[in-house]
Amino acid sequence: MQAFGVYFDVVQAAEMPRGPFGLSILSWGFIFFTMAAISVIAQLWWHIYKIEGSYLYSLSFDKLEHTLSKDGIQFRLHLSNNLDKPVEYNFIAGETNVTIGDNPPVQLQKGLLGTIISAKKSSIFQLPVVRIPSNYPCKGLIRYRMVYGPPQKPMFQQIRELILTISGSPQNIQVNWIIGQQKDCRIKGQYWS
Repeated sequence: MQAFGVYFDVVQAAEMPRGPFGLSILSWGFIFFTMAAISVIAQLWWHIYKIEGSYLYSLSFDKLEHTLSKDGIQFRLHLSNNLDKPVEYNFIAGETNVTIGDNPPVQLQKGLLGTIISAKKSSIFQLPVVRIPSNYPCKGLIRYRMVYGPPQKPMFQQIRELILTISGSPQNIQVNWIIGQQKDCRIKGQYWS
């Protein structure tokens, strides 16, 4: 029964008066509907792109601290979320390491380590413990690569290289640092490959 209704609707619309360019009103209806749908899809795509792009530079490295123990020296990275949305970050183990003096580099032990930082909040990430150097002053290097973005959807990577100058004695170490290399960019492909 409905098929007959559709048939008569199409036939009646085909016999309707013609609009501009000789097209029926039904044809113009399809054209306007398609244009409106494309416009809505384009606006949604642009809005999603703008929101995702706001995550670039949303995670900032603020400062470096250290603590001494009988096992060695441990560095802590202070990170801040500058957005009003949560940000998830993960350090990549094979590309995150600490080198002090003549000691061999110490890397993170697991694949990905990180957490979610709430909107406008901070987080502290502890690097592995490194043996205390025997000669002072000495140089050191902290190199890390992390991925970050909306929770469960890393879209950007942050690469930092912190150049350390360590002075003092094994019981009282002073650490000065400067940022060497730094880079924030969009991830291309799989970040863990």
